[in-house]
Amino acid sequence: MQITAQSDTDMEILSEQIGRRLAALGADVTIDLYTDDELTGEPAVSLQVMREAASAQNSGGGDQWMGVVVNLGSGADLQHFARLAHRVIGSEAFLDDKLVFSTIENELQVWVDLPADVVEEIRTATLAAGATSLSYVP
Repeated sequence: MQITAQSDTDMEILSEQIGRRLAALGADVTIDLYTDDELTGEPAVSLQVMREAASAQNSGGGDQWMGVVVNLGSGADLQHFARLAHRVIGSEAFLDDKLVFSTIENELQVWVDLPADVVEEIRTATLAAGATSLSYVP
């Protein structure tokens, strides 16, 4: 299912609610810490914090800012995920090797493949949190 929003604020609300459900389900979540456009404000701070943490954890070879594991059970990581998932070049979540969430270089769109009751929980929580511009396409 594709979910779109008309504003960054609504997308952050949606991303937080998706993150909460992914954490509850025990999903493995990663994020790529690159953006096409320069970020400002709180998203820029979140990007910097996550990059610094990734650099400290990965001193070996490889690209330390690609496929960074996100612990959505951590309040701080959940907040960073909500601010960044839709703004970076990619973010993914897997359950038992099945892709269930993805963003790819589109600031106002995410893709989910979760059970209908979980999607309904996300929709209800997102609306309750104040999002007004979401649309869902199966």
